[in-house]
Amino acid sequence: MTIAAARRKFAGEWVAMHVTRANRADVPVAGQVVAHAVDRSALHQMARSFRADHPDARVFIFLAGDPIPEGLAVSLATR
Repeated sequence: MTIAAARRKFAGEWVAMHVTRANRADVPVAGQVVAHAVDRSALHQMARSFRADHPDARVFIFLAGDPIPEGLAVSLATR
């Protein structure tokens, strides 16, 4: 599953993915969802369990969905 698809499917939840593909910059782009939960602590516990069984696995943890909640404005500036 792509990271983008996981972000849509699990919107509002924390997701842990076993990375199966990364781009040239080594940024994860696809993987297998190994855990998802609304509670971040619960997700981290599930991810630790997965890592215990798969010590060489690369696990990417992220909050799925829109990173900027509706109704919130963001302004970026440089100096």
